Amino acid sequence: MNTMKASLAALIAVSATPTLAFTSDLRAPVGSKIEEVRAAYETPLKPTMSESGSALWLKTKGVQYFFDDKGVAKTVRVEEPFKGKIAGIGLGDNKEQVVKALGAPLATKSLAAVDIAGERTLRFYLDDEVTGAFVLDRDGKVVRMFVSR
Repeated sequence: MNTMKASLAALIAVSATPTLAFTSDLRAPVGSKIEEVRAAYETPLKPTMSESGSALWLKTKGVQYFFDDKGVAKTVRVEEPFKGKIAGIGLGDNKEQVVKALGAPLATKSLAAVDIAGERTLRFYLDDEVTGAFVLDRDGKVVRMFVSR
């Protein structure tokens, strides 16, 4: 019985660590704590506070982390000058590349494809906990990416 409890405790400890079933060039994955993000980007900046939590915007890296009231990153926004990829998709990729890499987006009735000011957002489940949103400009190129837990 004690080995069963130990195994369960080990499983819980491992599952508390953010792991992703998709590749990402983010230095700190969604689910990271504020201090983990700051350490990963070697920044002295502290998040700005808002009613819904806080945000850390690293403008020269092209990343913005949104934290809940417990200091856990729930959403990461990526835009220029970010040069990496999320789930194999980079800024500047076209809609066809996104669909080829990730398959069909979520159904439009669940707000998977939304047109706002000429931009179209395609949403995908990247794993069982994380949703990706890829914002396309009028030319069908990815201009922003969001990863949310």
